[in-house]
Amino acid sequence: MTLGEVAEALRTRIQAADPDFEIGLFAGPPDGFVLLTRMERITDDGAPFPAPNRFTVRGNPSAGFWDAIRGLMAERPGHFRAIAFVVTGQIAIDPTRSPLSIPLDRIGEASALPAALARLPFGTRKVFALVYAFERRAGKSQQPWTDGAPSALVHLRRSGIGGRIGL
Repeated sequence: MTLGEVAEALRTRIQAADPDFEIGLFAGPPDGFVLLTRMERITDDGAPFPAPNRFTVRGNPSAGFWDAIRGLMAERPGHFRAIAFVVTGQIAIDPTRSPLSIPLDRIGEASALPAALARLPFGTRKVFALVYAFERRAGKSQQPWTDGAPSALVHLRRSGIGGRIGL
């Protein structure tokens, strides 16, 4: 299996969970890539809001991860999440960064994997699912949602993606 096939399999499974999921593709992790789902509005137990309120109008990941987060500033109070699927063979933990932040400020957005990257074998790389959950309280800006937030596994299952990827 190649990295291009892995990227397509992830895209297919995310879209099968909900056709309205939009996906941003970012190149840059060592020997890999990131697929980032569109920011979605969720209930306090991690279940998605029903259409048409599930996906934010502002905060589309194709504008970049930080633009997606900034887009929450205009949203109503509530809970939100984005899920990043990171495919890499090299995990480097940066002790100077918050575990709640994703280092996409050093990554370039792409509409497709570069051909040379897409042809690489998956080999010993791994796929990591990182769930970024945020809350916005009335009159306040968004903050990482930590107190009372569902686990990453619950988020993946309730998003509809977990079942598509075997969780």
